[in-house]
Amino acid sequence: MLVLALVLYATSFAQVLLNPQEPVKLDPNVRVGKLDNGLTYYIRHNEMPDNRADFYIATNVGAINETPAQRGLAHFLEHMCFNGNKDFPGNTMLPYLEKNGLTFGGNINAMTGVEQTIYTFYDVPTDRKGLVDTLLLILQNDAAFVTNDFAEIEKERGVIIEEWRSGNSAQRRGQEEFFKVLYKGTKYATCNVIGDEQGLLSFDPQELVNFYKTWYFPANQAIVVVGDIDVDYIEGKIKELFSIIPKKENPPVKEVIAIPENETTEVCVFTDPEIFATNVALFMKGEALPKEYNAYGIGVLTDLMKSIMSNIINERLTDASKEADSKFTYASFGFSNLTETTDATQIVALPKDNSKGLEALTAAVEIVRQASQYGFTEAEYERAKTQILRSYQSAIDNAQSRRNGQFAMAYVNHFLDNQPYTEPQYIKDVVEGYFNLLNVSQINQAMVASGFVSEKNSVIYYVAPQKEGVQVPSVQEVKDAYKSALTSEVKEMVSNEITEPLIDPSKIKAGKIKKEETGFLGAKVITLSNGITAYLYPTDVSKDRVSIELAQKGGLSIVPESLLPVFESNIRSVYSDELGVANFTSSQLEKVLTGKRAYASPYVGSFASGVSGGGSSKDIETIFQLLYLQYTQPRCEDAEFNNSLAQIRLLIDNLDSNPQIKFSKMVNKAMSNNHPRSLFIDKELLEKATADKVRESNKLFLGDAVGAKLFLVGDFEIDQVKPLLEKYIASLPVKSKKEKEIVNHKILPKKGVFDVIESTAMQNPNTFTSVVYTGDAEYNAENRLLYSAYGYIMRMRYTESLREEDGGTYSPSANASVSDRLNNVFTFSVVYQTQLEKSPELLRKTYAEVDKIAAEGPTDEEITKTVEMFKKTISENEKELSYWEGLIYNYYFWNDGDTRRTQQMIENTITKENIKKIAQKVKNSGNRINITLNPEK
Repeated sequence: MLVLALVLYATSFAQVLLNPQEPVKLDPNVRVGKLDNGLTYYIRHNEMPDNRADFYIATNVGAINETPAQRGLAHFLEHMCFNGNKDFPGNTMLPYLEKNGLTFGGNINAMTGVEQTIYTFYDVPTDRKGLVDTLLLILQNDAAFVTNDFAEIEKERGVIIEEWRSGNSAQRRGQEEFFKVLYKGTKYATCNVIGDEQGLLSFDPQELVNFYKTWYFPANQAIVVVGDIDVDYIEGKIKELFSIIPKKENPPVKEVIAIPENETTEVCVFTDPEIFATNVALFMKGEALPKEYNAYGIGVLTDLMKSIMSNIINERLTDASKEADSKFTYASFGFSNLTETTDATQIVALPKDNSKGLEALTAAVEIVRQASQYGFTEAEYERAKTQILRSYQSAIDNAQSRRNGQFAMAYVNHFLDNQPYTEPQYIKDVVEGYFNLLNVSQINQAMVASGFVSEKNSVIYYVAPQKEGVQVPSVQEVKDAYKSALTSEVKEMVSNEITEPLIDPSKIKAGKIKKEETGFLGAKVITLSNGITAYLYPTDVSKDRVSIELAQKGGLSIVPESLLPVFESNIRSVYSDELGVANFTSSQLEKVLTGKRAYASPYVGSFASGVSGGGSSKDIETIFQLLYLQYTQPRCEDAEFNNSLAQIRLLIDNLDSNPQIKFSKMVNKAMSNNHPRSLFIDKELLEKATADKVRESNKLFLGDAVGAKLFLVGDFEIDQVKPLLEKYIASLPVKSKKEKEIVNHKILPKKGVFDVIESTAMQNPNTFTSVVYTGDAEYNAENRLLYSAYGYIMRMRYTESLREEDGGTYSPSANASVSDRLNNVFTFSVVYQTQLEKSPELLRKTYAEVDKIAAEGPTDEEITKTVEMFKKTISENEKELSYWEGLIYNYYFWNDGDTRRTQQMIENTITKENIKKIAQKVKNSGNRINITLNPEK
């Protein structure tokens, strides 16, 4: 507030839409009310998607409200809200919702935090009045009528303990140690949302009941309903259902816990054998803006100041990370909320060497000090302003495409944190007005006044692998290094502005449109003079958004083995977006694209390659320009390539120490039968990935558009795009006469029934298991639907048998698919994590469920749930741009035919008889692999 006051001093706000001392205007399209018992409700009509609505209940209580005897019970209670209430005793609520097409974990979920708990029901069909009424009844039960039956609590202990075990990672262990330092002397220091194993095993069930009765009361709760609903009707039902909940007399008040200041730097150094790489974070604690101010212009102005500062400093850190002599591979600057009373300025840095975290931290701190000492340049400020205003304009352009969840969470945040919910045009006008009064000089005054970094209220979190050869500093060494960074000399930044345009279109020799016709789904099919065919499908399912792809067949199948290392997925993901294009480094490209939402990058898939991109409809020519440059002038400089791989080199030595990584490698080897073309990252492979190989692979996939097809889907006009096709696509070089052909390397699992079992050291002992069945299945639309349905049914069965009955695992997954269009193979896999002692019984049940459904077929209830789920997703998918893009692409690129699913097709295909046949094919395939990683005894 002091920093802000310096900026506002002597400034007149008479010309702006919103004086900082006035309240923000809320969206008038929201029906907001409060019942006599204190319960708040928010209702809004929205038809994206149609016949769907989201239902939320937010409760202003979290783990921080627990007593010592209730540790972990705020989260445990979240589970119990799905395990029995007044109107749905026992485990009857979820089956009812599943019969209506909703999925547990997908449409039905909840989240417990330190400060609040939120229950969510997404994409609920609203064309069934009874279902809408029932969802409101469920929210009423969550609010006041959860039974918390002691027997159900005992059953759920095992599930939550497995959830605790599965999440007991090195990151969580480190966080718990860090909180003891960050929040020292307060309840937050030991607050852990999920609790601990001992407490979960031994707590008295009455404590859970006590927690529910204490904190779940109307004045502490808000109901949010957004979607294709009758607002008046929903309001009436809310009043009818929730008014019967009595007002709580003498309600408890959440304790306001202040985080104490520290005069000198506090440090937490944490090491663990399963930490991937060293990283260092600096937190500068400060008093949070009081919640009351969020509703006023001062809250908007404060957030704007933070956005400007973080935008520019992060640009500087990114530029610095790409320099050859940089001390860090990545660094970031930002503002975060620690508690209801405390905010923090945060700097994070990842070093290039696991032993040099202090060098990375001090380098990042010096860049922040440089900004606070010398301020920003006019060009930096203008770029930040342009980017911020463009983000607000984007919200305006997408206003008609907003989904229910975007609205709902805004209302939840208003209830919990007093954050205003506004209309996009209004808030953009407010921000624009503030920008008209601000200038870079004022921002720099605020920067100098803030200082940002100091010893007072600073807390440093140093995380490193516990591994031979990795040097870890002491707490005192961290303090000394930081103190030195605060007093070192920093020089003013040397400007590195870019004035060159992205491309000079006048130098491109345009081609012509040779033929136009109407094709599948009404798409415009345009043949260009260089032989490329473009498929254009305008749709406004996502306003102000387009997706583009230039594709050719071949993909990884035509890559020589010598070049494969640069295509390993982890390696390629690190360097692919860091190499820039043409004459521009990635940092320079970001500056050139300031204020635009446009991207395009080369890709190489299993059987296809090309350039894909997208962005705003307003920037469609820039998208075409990027695609053109990526295809004709890909960039790969040695220094930039090597620098981009620094992050992955940082963690390569420690990958195998992580059990999940080791398990993934086991699965990869088993599923490919150790095929030499199936790679998994390791140190040897990384050394083989060179810039020369990237450049050689670019020659293989880019620069010769023979046989290429262009797909453009989204919010655009055909006539607007035709000149762009002639300029940027018809001009692409076509050098060969023959198209590339896919090579079938038959990368398939080994046939037969066998086990792959290994063990490894683990800090948190767990058994990881994947059971995989494979066999022959024709790649067609019917089989893809049937195998997917079979996988869904099996997922429900394993949730019941492995999770609910035994508490043996937290989140078993089961999936079936026919995804190999070359070899016509199905895959059915079951994956879970459990305790070593429970593993044999869970494995027996895994096999038994496969045998049982093959012998008996699915139940009527399972078919009903599955059919309803698939039918429900049809209209939801049709509201997604990717759905239409996939249909057009598969029809023309893969000649798949019309693969749209209809309600009748689903009902006719997903039958008991058909699923039983699939189940028998899975059981009798003769191919089953059990891949298991155990902890060392």
